[in-house]
Amino acid sequence: SEMCEASSKKAVRMVASGNAVRKSLALREYLKERFSLSLDIPAHKEEAAYGAALFGAVAAEIFSDIDTAQNKMVHYLGE
Repeated sequence: SEMCEASSKKAVRMVASGNAVRKSLALREYLKERFSLSLDIPAHKEEAAYGAALFGAVAAEIFSDIDTAQNKMVHYLGE
């Protein structure tokens, strides 16, 4: 919420990752209620390594930019 105030943009979605979010229904429910947003969880695990691989793919010119890499390669679980 403070990030939205600082940028004057409204958040439209929330993405959370990590074992705490994956394993705790209570935490997921708290986050959704606290921020009044739906919650997306990446389908793949080891999110930090996956992100590093995406940046590597951009550096290797497999993708033109990180937004393209994310749009093509990052998928979310249905909740």
